[in-house]
Amino acid sequence: MYSFYDLIIFFIILILYLALSFCVIRHSFRMEGVFSTGLLLVLLSTIYYVSIPLELIIAHGNDYYVAGVHVKISDYDKVFLIYNTLISIPAFYIGYILSGYRSDFYNIRICNGGNLFKNSSFETSIKVLLFLSSISLFFFLRSELLVSMSGYSSNYSNVYNNPLYSYTVFIFTASLSIYACFKLCLHDCKFLGISMVFFGVVFGILTSDKNPILISMLPLVAKVNMSIVHRRTGIFFLIVILPLGFIALLMLIPAFSLYRAGIDIFSFELFKYYNFSFTSIDPAGPFVSLVETLRGGESLQLGFQYVKDLLVLIPRSVFPARPFDLSEQFARGFIQNWQPGLGLGYSFMAEGFVNFGRYFCFLHFFIVGFFWGCVWRIIRLFLKNKAHTDILYRTLGLYLIVLMHRGPSLSLVKMMLHFFVPLCVLIVLVKTFRPILKTVGAPSSLFDKHA
Repeated sequence: MYSFYDLIIFFIILILYLALSFCVIRHSFRMEGVFSTGLLLVLLSTIYYVSIPLELIIAHGNDYYVAGVHVKISDYDKVFLIYNTLISIPAFYIGYILSGYRSDFYNIRICNGGNLFKNSSFETSIKVLLFLSSISLFFFLRSELLVSMSGYSSNYSNVYNNPLYSYTVFIFTASLSIYACFKLCLHDCKFLGISMVFFGVVFGILTSDKNPILISMLPLVAKVNMSIVHRRTGIFFLIVILPLGFIALLMLIPAFSLYRAGIDIFSFELFKYYNFSFTSIDPAGPFVSLVETLRGGESLQLGFQYVKDLLVLIPRSVFPARPFDLSEQFARGFIQNWQPGLGLGYSFMAEGFVNFGRYFCFLHFFIVGFFWGCVWRIIRLFLKNKAHTDILYRTLGLYLIVLMHRGPSLSLVKMMLHFFVPLCVLIVLVKTFRPILKTVGAPSSLFDKHA
């Protein structure tokens, strides 16, 4: 039982948490619109670091089970995690702001029917990525795709045992989302854009995978963000519509999990199994590593883990003795009879505890927030087009911010490299060969004109 003094401390921390979250959302709203980096940061941090401790405090519980693993957390650590999130959210956001990057996509308007943005090297490269990944997925990897469509377990093992298939799905869904965002927000082709969104969502449902559904929905989010420009409308949306939608989304997540388990979600049978709890949805897995690391199971790295992460980027075929990343290192030490692909996810906050300890974890959030903004400044310099960068940020960027809380920061770097390396190569190739093709085609055009 909590003493009166404990309850006072808890309520003070909770009030401060709500107040600071409001300040971050409000500042980010003024810069980036309704669906902003700050809003997403607050919502995801609340889900992954605060929801379970808060639920256990309200329910007077100290433990839960996930995938057969018993998770036990003390009363002190519950309150501490809320406090740590309280200072980590502004730390990440301050680092992001100090990087100098800002996405204000909601200010972009359709110019000349979108012709200003058509046939650019960036859009052409996205089309090529979408075409190549589609051909690879639906023709060369068709047998793997059919295996993934046979059920959740099949898709799970297929994704981890077949890196080529997993990579192709990522490139396909990311390029589909980015191109849908082009059509919806810059070209004003609503039918084609919404059709592509619908196809991506159906693909995620058929393969029992939430990730394609998430990234496919982001173009619609970008379109809404672009449409809500009046401050009063935006405030109404933040206060009324968004919370209702967020609650509905939280209710749908367990339903989708039951669907993946083979339960008919359109029958009354659903209510036999449906029992919403934050300990039974996405944050429950990574929270295991957070609790275990908080207990002091990892030695303090003082930031040296970032250096190890650079070594992990080297292929094992080149560097057989390379260290394991934090996620695999934790899974190997914690899960009995561990096999590749077996794990519960790894908490982003746990990485902060490994690097800087219990009381300086916020430094990890600040460093990653600053690094995140700097990377997007570099991308903007390379693309030389603010609208194109914002298209990327509003789709792939926000998608990676969501996934960031389920793994160490190294996974964020890997996914960005996996997408941007082929994209940059294609952009360079398109810029190189397009003038040559135009030059080759010029004499015939000139001849036709004089003829």
